[in-house]
Amino acid sequence: MLASLCQSGIFATTCEAHLRVGHTHEDIDALFSLCTAAIRSSSSMSLQTPSDLQKVIDKKLAPIFFKKGQAWGIELVDAES
Repeated sequence: MLASLCQSGIFATTCEAHLRVGHTHEDIDALFSLCTAAIRSSSSMSLQTPSDLQKVIDKKLAPIFFKKGQAWGIELVDAES
């Protein structure tokens, strides 16, 4: 695929990189799993806005992080700034 992108002139050069053997993104996967569980546990009627989603995730995940003594925060990012 990378050679094809160069040959077609889309890119002048490309580079492929791999993580070290045994390294995974399990911490990120775990966080997304917790977020998914929080969303599934809420009523779909209560999720009408991005702010509603933020509140549901914060309510479920904040206690988990605080219990472990880890920093926690969830922020809405406005794409129109």
